[in-house]
Amino acid sequence: MSPSGGGEPKGKLADEIKASFGSFAKFKEEFTNVAVGHFGSGWVWLVKDTSSGKLKVLQTHDAGCPLTEQNLKPVITCDV
Repeated sequence: MSPSGGGEPKGKLADEIKASFGSFAKFKEEFTNVAVGHFGSGWVWLVKDTSSGKLKVLQTHDAGCPLTEQNLKPVITCDV
């Protein structure tokens, strides 16, 4: 997710992103929009919701972390 990054994910992660967001481009757009729209310090996360099996983008403030939520497993994060 950087200008010189390694490109789109492959394998299971790519399949789950497509199933959850429709495409990698749509995931990237949502992740970016949440990060840009976040006010103050915090984090933007790609998490797996184990109750639905879907990936989600969410934000937390300050030291917030999805590890405190029972059904959310972090996949990647961005410090904002």
